Amino acid sequence: MQRSIVPLGDRKKFLERLRARRQYFTGANCQFWAFEESDLPGAYVEFIEASDERTLAAAVSGAPEHLIEAVRIYHEVELK
Repeated sequence: MQRSIVPLGDRKKFLERLRARRQYFTGANCQFWAFEESDLPGAYVEFIEASDERTLAAAVSGAPEHLIEAVRIYHEVELK
């Protein structure tokens, strides 16, 4: 997960970077989503997931652009 605050003037360039990240992570067998907060334009959150921790860790460590919060890898909690 990665959070970013992007000035409106930088939005076009940021969206290009998001498209490149999505391409990289989908090519690394991960899913990638990006959301912008409805009430706060320029506030983004990105989510990256994979079917297993090893795939996700390899994709994050090999990413062409360092993601600050991506060093935190979460696993699903089984709720019974």
